[in-house]
Amino acid sequence: ANDNEPIVFSQWHGVADAGGQDTFPPLAFYLEGGNQIKAYYRSSNVAITQAQQTPTAQTILRLGTASYDKWVDYVVHIKWDPSGKTGILEIWQDGLGSRGLLRLGDGHV
Repeated sequence: ANDNEPIVFSQWHGVADAGGQDTFPPLAFYLEGGNQIKAYYRSSNVAITQAQQTPTAQTILRLGTASYDKWVDYVVHIKWDPSGKTGILEIWQDGLGSRGLLRLGDGHV
């Protein structure tokens, strides 16, 4: 798609905490204007008590430009950790090393 409308092509959803509400997916992959592939990681350092509550933190990893007429393989390694001490997000494209590295954890994900 060579337009400015973002396209979500993959996303991870979490399970709401007891007494909490569902909200934005903590990890989503988008194809955005200019054919840019991006991974969005969202978290909140406060309890999520309302549906679609805005996260308190968002990190965008730019993964490159979309390739057409060829397969592209992604490997995603995620370890969730709400304490922020041992969580990790690593993304490889076509086996060529980490395209993004992020220490995860900012509370409620």
